[in-house]
Amino acid sequence: MSEDRAICKAGFDVAAPAKGLKSDVHLLPLGDIEARDGRRWKLTNPHAVVAATKAHANGAPVAIDYDHQLMHTAENGRPAPAAGWMTNFEVRANGIWASVEWTASAADMLASRQYRFISPVFAFDKNTGEISKIYHAGLTNFPALTLTAVASAQTPMATDSDLTTQLRRLLDLSDTAPASAIIEAVKGLQGKAAASFSPDRFVPVEALEAVTSELNRTKRGVTADAARLAVERAIETGRLVPALSTWAIDLCTINKPAFDSFIERTGGGMQQLFQGSSVAGAAHQPSEPQPNLKSEIAAALGHTRAPKKA
Repeated sequence: MSEDRAICKAGFDVAAPAKGLKSDVHLLPLGDIEARDGRRWKLTNPHAVVAATKAHANGAPVAIDYDHQLMHTAENGRPAPAAGWMTNFEVRANGIWASVEWTASAADMLASRQYRFISPVFAFDKNTGEISKIYHAGLTNFPALTLTAVASAQTPMATDSDLTTQLRRLLDLSDTAPASAIIEAVKGLQGKAAASFSPDRFVPVEALEAVTSELNRTKRGVTADAARLAVERAIETGRLVPALSTWAIDLCTINKPAFDSFIERTGGGMQQLFQGSSVAGAAHQPSEPQPNLKSEIAAALGHTRAPKKA
């Protein structure tokens, strides 16, 4: 097997240990692994990787350093202090985990968020990308993978890999369906939902009827020709004076019921007020209207009478 070594800057958000200086960290997810920079690997036999990692460590704890200084100390001559020691490796439902004993300084830096992510260094096959064992790991602030974040209470959260698997199952896709297929399936569901949308499933019928009634209430006018005809009839029957024809046509065009109400309330008074004029066809002059009739007409026209001066 043609083997190579890779630094996998994983997006595992490492929390400060809940009690003492110990906690568990998620090192690698299962299945196909794609880094944010485009590199690809796969972990199909995690138990074999754990066995090879333990054999390589030969019973000694495996170091976690800062920013992978262990790999660069020969070049830059700087020391590579340990942030923690991985004392055990195990396979869980979402990948390979390690038990870590952190140093006091590393625990403090994790608590103050000076460091947030862990990055494993592992061996893999150049041809297949298959991971074979883990060498060590480093705390980093430049993640390339998204792994499970462990809270202080150490409650695991879902990884991207877990979510992708669940989506494939929910959408009835194959286990190897790419992300593009998942996206297209979701778009298809959105299209079906939009096509089957019906307002009465989400909005009460009473609310729709109330809105419709209000719209109808504010749109009760008639056409200009119909309004003109209604006003001419009112003038011919003596229930409206010609001087009000323009105003009456406008009112009838906008709100026919308001026009009808005006004619009903004032039409009789108009006949009495102008009885004997050319409107009614009589020869004598109209008699003085009653004060209450004048007031009613003035109110209907929106006018008020100025009080007489003493």
